[in-house]
Amino acid sequence: MGRRIVLEVEEKGLRKGKKRELYDNYLTKLLKLIPAEIVTLYITLSAILESSKETTKTLELTVFAIVFILTPLYIYIITKEENRKPPYKQIIISTISFVVWVFALGGPFLYFKWYKRIYGALLLPIYTFLIPLVFGKRKNKNFEEV
Repeated sequence: MGRRIVLEVEEKGLRKGKKRELYDNYLTKLLKLIPAEIVTLYITLSAILESSKETTKTLELTVFAIVFILTPLYIYIITKEENRKPPYKQIIISTISFVVWVFALGGPFLYFKWYKRIYGALLLPIYTFLIPLVFGKRKNKNFEEV
């Protein structure tokens, strides 16, 4: 299973006996839209910062900014396929997913007076439930799934 979301199957060049790529269902889309590796990277770096007595607001914001910038680059690299356009929608939604996870964890948002942990606690499950629906259903409806 690649990381690119599959909504249509290219029928060109399929020969008998060759396995067809299945459409991604709700759960598969969900897994592909949450950049778990990036969230893990951020949680690890955040834990290192928390254990240090030299942590500053600027340092925490810098770590967040660096991982935020790395997210679309990483998603672009792992979803890149020859002769296909980059999946910009998936890249954008995955990047937003990273921000939502950090918002739920607190991260640099803890420095803002308006932030309350309950906001992240409510936003994360609602966002997680909705994001696979953004991609809708498969595009090639007359193709028989196997």
